Amino acid sequence: MSVRAPVGDLNIAFEDCCVGRGVAALRHVSGSASFTYYALSVLKPEIAAYDDSGTVFGSIGKKQLGGIAFVAPDDRVIAAFDGLAGPVDARIRIALEQADTLAALRDTLLPKLISRELRISDAEALVEEAA
Repeated sequence: MSVRAPVGDLNIAFEDCCVGRGVAALRHVSGSASFTYYALSVLKPEIAAYDDSGTVFGSIGKKQLGGIAFVAPDDRVIAAFDGLAGPVDARIRIALEQADTLAALRDTLLPKLISRELRISDAEALVEEAA
């Protein structure tokens, strides 16, 4: 989550990454990435209120984030939520990965097709190999 200018923007990291200034890595004690993401999404208005709190730009600290009121469901509710949202999130991740693959394929093949370095039939064979 972005903790500085703008406060509250969310993202899910699907791979190991380094967290620097202005970004916080958050996870609910249950370990559910889906619950963490959607719970923070619901709290966005409260978190975004800190966007105007800094002297130069907005920011939120651990103490302020921890002070935001939140109804904490029990483990059974979180598990049930994760059972529903987890598979949907997995499908979203797969779709994003496929979109990235297609964009890379487009960016590789299109210039070669335009310059006639590659014929359409050759490109089709490359695409079939990749699939």
